Amino acid sequence: MKYRGKYSLNENLTKGRGYGLLKENEAQNRVASGASAEEIAHMCYGIDFDKPAPSGQPDMKLPNGKTAEVKACKSNGTFKMELTKTDEAEYGGTGIREAAKATKPTWGQASIPNPTIRQVMLDWCAENGKDCVPFAEGVKDWYLNKADYMIAVINGECYEIPAAEITIKNNDADANAYTSYGAGPRITIIGQLPSGYEKYKV
Repeated sequence: MKYRGKYSLNENLTKGRGYGLLKENEAQNRVASGASAEEIAHMCYGIDFDKPAPSGQPDMKLPNGKTAEVKACKSNGTFKMELTKTDEAEYGGTGIREAAKATKPTWGQASIPNPTIRQVMLDWCAENGKDCVPFAEGVKDWYLNKADYMIAVINGECYEIPAAEITIKNNDADANAYTSYGAGPRITIIGQLPSGYEKYKV
């Protein structure tokens, strides 16, 4: 990064200015080294990182006492919330993983196809007296209501997003919100950050 300003970068750092530039460079270096989103988020807030938080608990506690869930996001503001990786009972999805696994003979590939996922979710919701649209909202709420904020990590930078402003991409009655994620019967929904999320940069 080429620095432009009244003082040299060394002068700024010596006199206590330019810490933001140093912090940004450190974040980029940690991305290059393969640091996790949680590690980068802790670094952004100057909080020591020991290990990931246990499942079902907020990923980090902020200096103001609030808590945050950390998610790695794409630059277009999307991120994954997986249904089949965590304990299904925690968000009310018991049986989804088994229903997805039962369709494996029809896949013809290593991962469950999206059309199959959508039919699995439509069938599962019908059998359990649910609607796929509010159910996806419930999964999102389960992920985000564990904490006061969501920290979105994008290209090594952190954005403190109010949980109430997060939406779900393609959440409709045809179950298009549910998509494949990696190999096997893995199902996810795609979260969407609000337009103009850049204003929440830490």
